[in-house]
Amino acid sequence: MTRADRLHDLLKILKDKEQEALLKVWKDIFEVSNIIEVYERLVYVKKEIDLFELDIKTLNLERNPQFQDIIKSLNYIINFPSINANLQNQAFMKNENINILFASFDMFRSFSEAQHIELIVEDDIPTDEFDEFKNMLRQTIEDLHNSDLASSERVIFLSIFNDIEKALSLYQINGINAFMDAIFIHPNTTIII
Repeated sequence: MTRADRLHDLLKILKDKEQEALLKVWKDIFEVSNIIEVYERLVYVKKEIDLFELDIKTLNLERNPQFQDIIKSLNYIINFPSINANLQNQAFMKNENINILFASFDMFRSFSEAQHIELIVEDDIPTDEFDEFKNMLRQTIEDLHNSDLASSERVIFLSIFNDIEKALSLYQINGINAFMDAIFIHPNTTIII
């Protein structure tokens, strides 16, 4: 799956749920429970949009109005002025406009293949395996909450498993790099024990 594929899929989900409050949709997509976590994940969506814009420039398509519209629409969604409102009546979400956006993603894929530009392509994790792993992780977190471990040990383990849960949420948006960033300590980080 490429960056364009992930953003295309995100836009499809938003179109399918355009009648729901955007905050609820973001919470469902990111599998989080509060607005702070939503905004934290939207930072990663913005990074993905910016990288996609660089992919468009790599293909010399930045002046094409259709690709400009994709970037404008995605940026507008993540900066939507009222997160408690829905997207239903927004001009870019109307069927004729959203279909053009979806077709533009297909054009992007065709241009990248025709120009032999190597975009970062990640292997897809089968949905059922991914969901099974997420469910197992949630159960582990719940078990830790209810365990007889000492409080200090429980906090450490919960922190680790919560980081993995966050990484899974980011993986769906930004792919493997965001997953790795959320889990692993960067080499420049100093740990004092």
